[in-house]
Order: sequence, then C-alpha cells, then structure tokens
Amino acid sequence: MQTDWVTAQPLHHGNPLATTLYDIVRVLQSHEISQLVGDLQGTPLSASSVRALWFLGRGSDPTQSELAREMGVSDPTASKLLGRLEELGLVRRVRGSDRRTRRVALTTAGVAAARAVYESGDQLLDSALGELRPDAVARLIDQLEVLRAGLRAQLPGGDLS
Repeated sequence: MQTDWVTAQPLHHGNPLATTLYDIVRVLQSHEISQLVGDLQGTPLSASSVRALWFLGRGSDPTQSELAREMGVSDPTASKLLGRLEELGLVRRVRGSDRRTRRVALTTAGVAAARAVYESGDQLLDSALGELRPDAVARLIDQLEVLRAGLRAQLPGGDLS
C-alpha cells in the first residue's frame, strides 16, 4: 500500500495582518501569558484559573458549558476547574431555572481576584505597548474596532455564539 506523503512546507497567509493577528491571539491565549498575569497579581492561581476569572469578570454568569466552550476545554475539565475555584471561595455554581443547567458567578472574593487579573493584564499590555504614544494606541484601538465589526458582520447572526 502506497501512501501519498508530502513533506510539510510552511504555508503563509496572503495577508500579513492575518498572520500577525493569529500570532497575537496565540500569545494572549497562551498558558505562559495566563501564568504571567497570575504571577503579577501575586496569587498562586493556575493559568486556567486566571483565564476563567478573566472570562467570568465580564459579568455574564455563564453556564458551566458556556465557560468550557469559551476556554476550549471539555465540560468535565471545566467542572474540575470550577471545583477548585469554589474551594478557594472565588466562584459559586447555582442551579438555573430549568434545573439542568448550572450558572457560574463570582463571589465577592472572586470579583476582587478577577479585578486583580484585569489590572495585571492591563499592566502587561501597557508594558508591551510602551513604545507607542497614547495617540497611536488610540488609533490602533479605533482600527481594531473597525476590524472586529467587519468580522462580526460576516458571522451568522452577526456575533459569536
């Protein structure tokens, strides 16, 4: 039996912006950045815990499944993570109105921890953007907002599910 085997050659996007954005997203979602943010806030939280607090800090009180989908993990993995965060007193899980779903909410201590995560993330970004003047950062934000709106307009329903 003969297999068609091709040695992988690196492929590149035709648009260098796509490559740059992909690389930025990879860095921002990396374990190392989450761990660095956790270290900056001075607590011994895992990278996964930092990512969960980042998402929960947005205030949507998601279901456990929504949190799992946002983090790119399975429901059982999210359940274990939430168990650890509950033990630390940072989150609570409450039954939804249909009794089959459980919503996740930050406790008072969880809000403080999420605030620290956000502040550490801001500190990290401020440091990374140190070479840019404030007016250049403002223009960058404006342009990224235009890009985000254009990408969302192409999604079914106009937004992420």
